[in-house]
Amino acid sequence: MKHLIFLILLLPSLLYAQKYDYTWQMGYSTFKNSPRPQYGFKLDFNSQTAKLDTFLRNHNYAETIVSMSDRNGKFLFSTNGCKVFNKNLDVMENGDSLNPSTWNDYVCNAQGGEIISQGALSLPLPDSNDSTFLLLHTQIDDIGNDKIELLPLNLYTTKINMLSNNGLGKVFDKNKLLISDVLDGGNISAVKHDNGKDWWVLVRKFISNTYYSIKVTSKGVDTVFSQSLGNQTNLYGQGGGQTSFSSNGKNYAYYTHLDDLMLYDFDRNSGKLSNFRSIRIPRIPKDGNIFTGLSFSPNSRFIYIFAAYEIFQVDLQESDTTKRVEKIADHDSINAPFAYPIYAQLAPDCRIYFVSVNGIQTFGYIRHPDRKGTNCQVVQGGIKLPFSVATKGGLPNNPNYRLGTTPTYPCDSTIRFAVSTKETTLPQAHYILYPNPTHSILNIDYEADTGELYADITIVDLVGRVLTKEKKEIIATPLSIDVSNLPAGVYNCVFSVKGKLPTAQRFVIMR
Repeated sequence: MKHLIFLILLLPSLLYAQKYDYTWQMGYSTFKNSPRPQYGFKLDFNSQTAKLDTFLRNHNYAETIVSMSDRNGKFLFSTNGCKVFNKNLDVMENGDSLNPSTWNDYVCNAQGGEIISQGALSLPLPDSNDSTFLLLHTQIDDIGNDKIELLPLNLYTTKINMLSNNGLGKVFDKNKLLISDVLDGGNISAVKHDNGKDWWVLVRKFISNTYYSIKVTSKGVDTVFSQSLGNQTNLYGQGGGQTSFSSNGKNYAYYTHLDDLMLYDFDRNSGKLSNFRSIRIPRIPKDGNIFTGLSFSPNSRFIYIFAAYEIFQVDLQESDTTKRVEKIADHDSINAPFAYPIYAQLAPDCRIYFVSVNGIQTFGYIRHPDRKGTNCQVVQGGIKLPFSVATKGGLPNNPNYRLGTTPTYPCDSTIRFAVSTKETTLPQAHYILYPNPTHSILNIDYEADTGELYADITIVDLVGRVLTKEKKEIIATPLSIDVSNLPAGVYNCVFSVKGKLPTAQRFVIMR
């Protein structure tokens, strides 16, 4: 009896020791393919004050990111869908040539990383004591019809032995074909089996309502079966959505901009979906942007939908269906220019972070995602990165590693956030726009510092669409840009020079 009481008291601490997601390697160097040094950044949640650090790193991450720590939060390895990198950020032994595809090689070289949202996922094999990890991943490839059509094709597994090379690891059983099919985006999601040890992994078949369920045990992949339930995905909605299990493991959700929110119950014992519901999410008419994301709140009550230009909260406990979906934010094109959200992820500090596909120097978060309505506090562009690094549409794809046999709170809300970079904090570029309002010519009065030779001037509308972009030589000011071809309205002018943070100012065109 005493031993049983001790185990019950010990269980929460054991679960919270599952810190596999406590180090996030991220980022895309703005100096890629240039003689300048390349930088990356990471988020580290291992202390009571989470830190963001930038540092030299010679590879990039795009949409596909896995960043794996051990159960105590010590960083082990990462992948960008092209290669596997060890804790020193060097290519791990046998870690090159992940995903065997000519097109994947082309994408990796052109983009600096695989461009599939949720295109990879890492799981510690049960009972391996962090010695062996299973990596599930998919690739971009031509699906082989009568035209070149690049989509996520096939699901592969790769294993990583962390006992090799004095803890630097070694890749083995690489690129083993698990599912031969075209997938609806990467959308690889996982949840703990109800035994608290094994795993279920779900992926969805392209343009269908068919899901593959994969059971992972201490021996690796144990079971694979398919099930069909719910609505078929829209042809033009593929590739840009996101899937997620709720923190308590009871629900599974899938969202793309043209398919609305698909919600299921999930049985953690059988791996089966049930009770399909489709929840309508408002959208801007004829908006073709398919890059969208979703995340559950830590308490599993709310689903956050990151549409092209708005953020919504879905309250699963609201009985009145007319009040279930609430818009909590419009896209802020001033503080987060060009930022179409593509991916969202619940973090160990209980915030939900979201990033842009466009490669900018900011990303945002939801401060209190367990609160209803705007009280959740959406902070767009709240984290500003140094000039050398940007987000590129991806955050690490993490399941709830701390879910046990019964639902437990998945994160630590006492962790605070601070920015600590190894680079000098960059100043903003200060300038004056005139005339404002204007009819045709917009002047930019800017006093250049030594070494500033060129300026990038970008005009965007209030939802962040780029309308025109020009590079101007700074010989003398004012610099001028012709906006006579734009209709009357309110716009943003984003001004950027080397070594300073881009800044935006609003102006009006009158006719």
